[in-house]
Amino acid sequence: TKEAGGPKEADVQAVGKIYARYRGNFQSLAQAVGIPMQALERHPPVDARDFALKLLMGQYTVDLGQSAKAVLRSKLKDEIADLQGKLKRTTTKEATGEAEREDIDKLAAWYNSNGGDLTAIAQSTKIPKVVFERNPPADAVDFARKMLSGVYACDGEELAKSELRAELADGLRKQMSMLKRTNTKEAMGPSNEDLEYIATVYDHKGGNLEILASLFQQNLELMERNVPADRMDFAMKLLAGRFIGDVSDMARVGWRARLAEDVAVQRCKLKRTTTKEAGGPKEADVQAVGKIYARYRGNFQSLAQAVGIPMQALERHPPVDARDFALKLLMGQYTVDLGQSAKAVLRSKLKDEIADLQGKLKRTTTKEATGEAEREDIDKLAAWYNSNGGDLTAIAQSTKIPKVVFERNPPADAVDFARKMLSGVYACDGEELAKSELRAELADGLRKQMSMLKRTNTKEAMGPSNEDLEYIATVYDHKGGNLEILASLFQQNLELMERNVPADRMDFAMKLLAGRFIGDVSDMARVGWRARLAEDVAVQRCKLKRTTTKEAGGP
Repeated sequence: TKEAGGPKEADVQAVGKIYARYRGNFQSLAQAVGIPMQALERHPPVDARDFALKLLMGQYTVDLGQSAKAVLRSKLKDEIADLQGKLKRTTTKEATGEAEREDIDKLAAWYNSNGGDLTAIAQSTKIPKVVFERNPPADAVDFARKMLSGVYACDGEELAKSELRAELADGLRKQMSMLKRTNTKEAMGPSNEDLEYIATVYDHKGGNLEILASLFQQNLELMERNVPADRMDFAMKLLAGRFIGDVSDMARVGWRARLAEDVAVQRCKLKRTTTKEAGGPKEADVQAVGKIYARYRGNFQSLAQAVGIPMQALERHPPVDARDFALKLLMGQYTVDLGQSAKAVLRSKLKDEIADLQGKLKRTTTKEATGEAEREDIDKLAAWYNSNGGDLTAIAQSTKIPKVVFERNPPADAVDFARKMLSGVYACDGEELAKSELRAELADGLRKQMSMLKRTNTKEAMGPSNEDLEYIATVYDHKGGNLEILASLFQQNLELMERNVPADRMDFAMKLLAGRFIGDVSDMARVGWRARLAEDVAVQRCKLKRTTTKEAGGP
């Protein structure tokens, strides 16, 4: 292993020439050497040498893939070889701050040969005429001195800014001449009508923040963090832009203007009506939707497909029973994340389902439950049990209740069967049943696997080997401890590395192999990652050749 001594001075000078060729323009440099523009903006070079060192040390290639890095290295190698061939050995003279007399005379003579015409001089030097006009030369000698001292050095970006400022100033002067004097009115905040309209929407949605955030396209997390005290507090905070997140003041003002305009349009469409106290959905609708729940025995997947709502909505707000499901669905608790078209389809589908089920409902007299089944019902069910000879297989087929439900709590006789059946002991929840069967299958599988196991001696884990640690520590040294490069190389979380900075090369290796830099993942994923890393390290170590370490003598 050779200790890295930095890039060669010849390479640094060659890459510096590229920087000078494009006058430090980021866009041109990025295209020329094939690196991302963002990399230059993240680590802007101070000068040509700083750019060369950062590029050759790999600071601008952290986010590139291996193939892209290979292309970049090849491209740089060709550029450096080409530029090195053109370099000539020169003697460096110490600058005194004053241009040479000979150079001043030559440049002054050239100025006079052009008759001091700034237009012709601008065309010859490729320097915009406006640069000379901003600081015009007094004579030929003054022109030569200013030219050689860099007064007329042209920075494209700064020039563009200057021209833009000049154009803006002209535009503002013209606009100001066209303005008329007006009386400024003091802003009084949102109108009472706007506040009342939004407060009414708040009441209509029962103050449900999830629904309101979706309706007004606001940030739900900000609403929950800054819960409104009442309907009017909600309206004030909404119109003040308190729920729209971290955006610019200009965007916030634009959003408030659009919201005020929308509110005004909606208020114009309103008709005066007599307010009725909200009583929730109709009882007939609740019963009809409850029938859908009963039809699918509370199975979330079947219910989601049947009524066209997301499965995740049911899992976030699981219904307790058929009535609870009906109320949550009809109150819109399961449709918060749906678009307007999806909601329209769902409403149409529910309307058809309810109309169909309502046509099948019969009026009945509700009896108060005493907790005990009617004697007549027990006798009928006991007689039916006896007619099947107490055969649980036949009874399971007839009732569509899995046989395992009866076997878990078998009836003592016909009357016991009837009582358990009517009291809901054999009520079948499809999801719970599936879980029970899965547990039974797993238990059987485990018993079978345990019978096939052989006794072995457990070895105590000794942690990563010294060879693995030394290999990673060597990589750490080779990359100069640069966490950004190391995070990219080992595919780790840079933020975690910076939060938990390694003390030295060996501390880095220990933390890396312990999975301290891979983020919040499961233990199983962490174990798998460590195994893959150990395997990669072992492969790389096998490829290494023993060499004599030479002390670097610098570039």
